[in-house]
Formats: sequence, structure tokens, C-alpha cells
Amino acid sequence: MTIPYNATIYSNIQNMKEDFKFDYKENHYVYTKDKNIIFKENDFKFICKALYTCLYRDFPKLEALFKYFKDIGKIANMLGLHIPWTLPTGLTVKQKFWGSKKIKLKPFIYTKDLLNLNVYDKESSNKLKQIRALMPNIIHSLDAASLSLLIYRFFKIGKSRNFYAVHDCFGVTCNNVHIISELLKLIYVDIYCNNLFLKNFDVNFRKTIKDQFGQESFIEENKIQIINELEEIITIDYPNINFILKPEILNFQDSSYPIH
Repeated sequence: MTIPYNATIYSNIQNMKEDFKFDYKENHYVYTKDKNIIFKENDFKFICKALYTCLYRDFPKLEALFKYFKDIGKIANMLGLHIPWTLPTGLTVKQKFWGSKKIKLKPFIYTKDLLNLNVYDKESSNKLKQIRALMPNIIHSLDAASLSLLIYRFFKIGKSRNFYAVHDCFGVTCNNVHIISELLKLIYVDIYCNNLFLKNFDVNFRKTIKDQFGQESFIEENKIQIINELEEIITIDYPNINFILKPEILNFQDSSYPIH
């Protein structure tokens, strides 16, 4: 679950080590719940890399999805565009990160000490953050949309107003647990089935490019050609969303346990 939030192999290894205690004398790690399980430093690296390999092998669409969003971020940076997406609630999000610069202020006349401040620089952009933050921001926005829809539907059908939420965790009185579970399942089906969100995301970003550079900017389905400020012709490969939109083997709608 940490991978979509750009967690690195290093950070995942650190998470694994939380259940181990390092023995300085023997120079190895001992599992706190079973002292017979002993790891060397390289063991964590091998296990973590193996987990990544198995994950991408069993779920190739996951790796394709990461690459798709990374390519979208790169294209947005190259063209100087924001990245828009519309949530199931109707709210439209536009992501673009400005660059920053440091300025020094002398707030007091009685001292030579300077105050260093980071301020937005709208003449530049944070290209790395535009790429890395895209998937986490999409996930957080979908979580927020799920919460909004859940509250709306719960209050609409029920008289109870006892509802609690922290991020993506929800609480109701015992007699309403079955209602909240069914509503949440339906909401997740609406949002995540049939790839509707991804289809709309791709359509919206294509429209943003065409609005800025003209309808003829797409010379092919997955190829962009524009003229930059230096009057140079630039050709850019656009990621193919169709591979990600292939039908899933698992039928989420038939699942009895879409939430934990």
C-alpha cells in the first residue's frame, strides 16, 4: 500500500525493521516475536526486492499504472501545463506545483540577524514534485470523494447523525454498521469499477493539451507534435491508457469483502 505513495525500497526496509531488534554483538537482526528468526542486512534487501518482483508479476497493470502517471507528469512539465482530474463528486482538481526561492529579511533594526524564508516562485515550477505527487494526490482526492459520497448517502437514507470519520476510516453506531458497509461497497464499485475514472482522467488531460496547443497537436492517437517558443518542432510520445483499461480478471462487484 505504500508503493502508490512513492515509498522507496529503503523506506519499506525501515518499516520491516521495526519488528526486529539489532544485536550489536552478533551484527544481525532478531525478530522480536520469534528469536529463531535472524536476518542480516542483505536479507531485508532481497526480501523487499522479491516482493516488488512478485507484485509486478501478479499485477502487471499496477506497474503500467505507475508508468502512465509518471509519463503524464513528464508531459505536463515539458508543456508547462497543469494536470486536471474530475472527482465523482463533481469537483475538478488542477495540479501544478510552483518552484520556490529563498529570500532574506532583516526583521529588526537592532540586530544583524537575517530571517531566511522560502517563497513561491511563479516564474518556475517544481517538476520533480509534479511527477512524484500525482499518484498520491489522486488517491487522497478519491478518498475524500468517497467520504463525501458516504456522508451524503448515509444522511439521506437514515435519521441517525452519529457518524465519525478520520481520513479513510469511518465509525457509526452498532445498529448502522451494516448500512455503512453496504453503502461504502456501492461507492467503491461506482468509483473503481469499469475504469471510468481513468478514462475521464485521460480524456481531460488530452483536452487540456488540445486547448493549449490546438486540436492538431495529436498527430496520432498516442503522439503529440507541437512547436515550441524557439519555433522548433517537438514530438512527444503520449502513454497508451488502453493497456491499463484491459478487463480485470477479478470481479470486484462479486466480492463480499471490498473493505476491511
